[in-house]
Amino acid sequence: MYRSGTDSQIGFTDFNQPAGYQLDPENEWVKRADRVPWNRMESRYAALFPSRLGNVAVPFRAALGTLIIQTHYGFTDRATMSFLTGDPYLEYFIGMPGYTPDAPFLPSSISKFRRRFSASFLCEVNETVAGPHGRLRARVLRVLPGNGSRTFLQTMYRFRAEYGSFPVSVTAPRSLPGRSGAAFAEKHRIRLHTVSGQVFSPSRRSDAQEKTALAALSLLSAVLFDESLSSASASAGNAADRLLVCRGRDREGNFTVFYLLTGTQEG
Repeated sequence: MYRSGTDSQIGFTDFNQPAGYQLDPENEWVKRADRVPWNRMESRYAALFPSRLGNVAVPFRAALGTLIIQTHYGFTDRATMSFLTGDPYLEYFIGMPGYTPDAPFLPSSISKFRRRFSASFLCEVNETVAGPHGRLRARVLRVLPGNGSRTFLQTMYRFRAEYGSFPVSVTAPRSLPGRSGAAFAEKHRIRLHTVSGQVFSPSRRSDAQEKTALAALSLLSAVLFDESLSSASASAGNAADRLLVCRGRDREGNFTVFYLLTGTQEG
């Protein structure tokens, strides 16, 4: 059950603090909170809880905000909860109505958050935060097992249709391009780099969804904190086999498109 409330709409002046203490409006977490479209995306999140019975779900801003904090610092679930509990800026970022020294939920809830957010949902948030001319862009790409080469070629043409030319360079899981993809890259002078790993290496669907969510969250964190491309890739960590990275060039300079690789039942 989900109960829409005011948590996603908490503003800087609404946050209750102990007497004599005020949040600094220049703090990075205060600024980043204003860039995330909490209100716009909450209705989509609420639709995941159609039942009016059962326990009330953690609010959208608290769930996504916690994952952004975790991804930015690279903490475990338990360390993330310990870090944000009692920190007024982080509590503001996740939509708490005011300062509290108590944890808002259990660390075990964080793994549920990762499974709850789809790649397409997170990419939508990413595009809203980055704006139409962002240098880091995210897309969802569905890949049928055993159909990697065809998907790779289709993506190259899709990239050209959207951006006017083929990528300058591409980084992909070794199992994706295949011989035909490698030959295509050589023919069109695309620098192709491959990384180890199979596109669908996780044995369980839930594992695959979590890895894809990790990759998507890494991109969102990079955009929110104006981090470099290398930072985004590094924070993706062991989710590298869920990414097809295409680097292009336009009038404004270099840009990168991250295609999040999902199966037919993900995203």
